[in-house]
Amino acid sequence: MNSIVTNSYPAVAVSDQKSSLRTITLNTLVSELIADLESFPYIVVNADTLATDARKFLKQNRSSLMAVINQNKQFLGILDSRDFDQQEIVKRMSQGYALSEIQVSDLLHPREILHSVNEHEISHQTLMSLVRQMRYSDDKVLLVLTESTGALSGILSAAHIAQQLQLPPHESETLSFRRLYNMLANEEA
Repeated sequence: MNSIVTNSYPAVAVSDQKSSLRTITLNTLVSELIADLESFPYIVVNADTLATDARKFLKQNRSSLMAVINQNKQFLGILDSRDFDQQEIVKRMSQGYALSEIQVSDLLHPREILHSVNEHEISHQTLMSLVRQMRYSDDKVLLVLTESTGALSGILSAAHIAQQLQLPPHESETLSFRRLYNMLANEEA
């Protein structure tokens, strides 16, 4: 298959057009963002995509996060730009992989280890209450699942939240919820 897909899942970020209509604050309800996000695409790759191709695509699109799906379009996990660093590639090569054989499925953070919440659980939370709830988490993303089926409904990214709050640029690809909380705490002090 070896292809990159777009427009498959919602991401938690507000498009430029929508964000210019209103200001996102710490008191904004998470549900408002999720509702806005249904048409906002993020990068999705198939599990058998070569890591070298996915890395190029991330750089070309100036993105730091991609979702990985299988042939049945089921969400498998995420990759961020740091997963493509030389250390990870060398580690795989030392395990017997040739560079041309390393796929995104070899590098991804599987769905099972990612923090997730039911969309109903966070529907009435403000951004600040969500960030406060996640303040001890080194996770960069939070999966939002549907209440009825547990299917992926969206992804909340600490980096996208920081961007929408118009926080100063800060190594967004490495921004965890813990770091976001600390940034906000320092800004309030």
